[in-house]
Amino acid sequence: MALDVARLPELESVDLSAYQRHRVPDAAFQGTWARCTEGLAHPHTGVRRPITFDHGVAQGRDDVVLAHLGHRLVQMCLRLLRAEVWAPDDVKRMHRVTGV
Repeated sequence: MALDVARLPELESVDLSAYQRHRVPDAAFQGTWARCTEGLAHPHTGVRRPITFDHGVAQGRDDVVLAHLGHRLVQMCLRLLRAEVWAPDDVKRMHRVTGV
């Protein structure tokens, strides 16, 4: 939802058997959002890795990046969602929230 508010494309789902990973679109994340893609390239191969929000999936692996609460992408999304909650009703783009 935060990416919708920022008018950015959604993360691309990459389904791999028992869990989901997400690919961050390259070209769409520019300006301030470009910093969200820092660290996604593998340090040795340079191949851009997908992200996961599940610690168990990322544990012991280097082919996926854990998007934890301190990750820039998550922080920027949370900041946008918080601002949207407190925005005046006439400018809100989001009218209902469900947390999991």
